[in-house]
Amino acid sequence: MNKIINIILKIILRILFCIIILSILLYVCLWIYVINFTPKEYKNHYDNKIIIDLDEGQYEIIWFTLTRNNRYKVKWKPFIFDIFIEYYFREDHKNVGYLAANSMLFELNANNIPSMQWHILNYSFTRYVEFDKNWKKCLSIIITNGYYGNGVYGIINASEYYYNKKINDVTEKELISLILLNLGSNRFEIGSIISEETINEIYNLFRK
Repeated sequence: MNKIINIILKIILRILFCIIILSILLYVCLWIYVINFTPKEYKNHYDNKIIIDLDEGQYEIIWFTLTRNNRYKVKWKPFIFDIFIEYYFREDHKNVGYLAANSMLFELNANNIPSMQWHILNYSFTRYVEFDKNWKKCLSIIITNGYYGNGVYGIINASEYYYNKKINDVTEKELISLILLNLGSNRFEIGSIISEETINEIYNLFRK
């Protein structure tokens, strides 16, 4: 009887081992496929993007307003975790790599491709951007492609339209207000009570 049980256990262990090996192989193949899904012209378009000439302090404020995180750092997550958990439950407005990649896909009119293909491309392109770890470039893409209400696109135009200043000359609170407009142009209005409260809250958190 014990001999039969041992044989059955060995068979079960071998099956489990084979399943694990197959799962790892599938995982690696899927990872390679997804990472290489982004067309070369999309990668070149990202690589050739120009970083806006802002000072370090301004980039820190922009980063914090978008992420509520003081550090220029995004933790790398395992592929399997990213697909099955973070991709569906993360707060996308706090993911700088995602925002930059998504902004560029719309800039390249990639939103016209079929839904499933677009989701794979979106994920693949996000990973490509995040692997580069050039967060200033990501922030530049987000703020230059963004809509700021009243028919204004790009933070350089927005700073001149709302404050009659060059982007390098706006105050920290003014810069925060512009980023809030970028995040939701219809939710915030410069000069409103809600906007001032939100700006002050973010500014105070940033300065802690």
